[in-house]
Amino acid sequence: MTIISMCLMESGAADKLVRRSLAYFGERNAGIALLLSTYILSVPIFFDTVFMLMVPLARALHLRTGKDYLLFMLAVCSGGVITHSMTIPHPGPIAVVEYLKIDVGFSLLAGIGVGLFPLVAGWFVCKWLNRRYAFPMRETPGTTLAELRTVADKPESELPSLGWAIAPVVVPILLITLSSFMFIGRG
Repeated sequence: MTIISMCLMESGAADKLVRRSLAYFGERNAGIALLLSTYILSVPIFFDTVFMLMVPLARALHLRTGKDYLLFMLAVCSGGVITHSMTIPHPGPIAVVEYLKIDVGFSLLAGIGVGLFPLVAGWFVCKWLNRRYAFPMRETPGTTLAELRTVADKPESELPSLGWAIAPVVVPILLITLSSFMFIGRG
């Protein structure tokens, strides 16, 4: 795991972002909250790492709500894969930026914005698959259901503030885009 992802996991920052998204969208739209949280958190983190970070949170969310296990898992996959394929610093977008000589900051902002279209399409596919199939949550190696219960039942007051939770994602985006805009006139 990367340093950023370890910080997000150990501090509870990723859990805080999911819970704040859940508070905003409501329990009825918990899948959307998880989808957007994963989309945001995966900007500075590669897909495999964000998957390992978000799956326990999705499982804990299923324990909290008691529904839509498949939807939550697919939301994590959709949010992570779309960001991984659309934004730098991920390998594919970096190769495109280098080959086409596109500004890195512009590419980052465009990737985040344009990525919203496949994100919406991915959401509809997640919902469709969730209606068609039912998968029970099972015990997995590495995380017991008791450990997930601890995550699910942890009071939000023990988590960092939303500002600190989102800082590891927002700061790199700001620095990259500011760097690009500072040198716009220099050609």
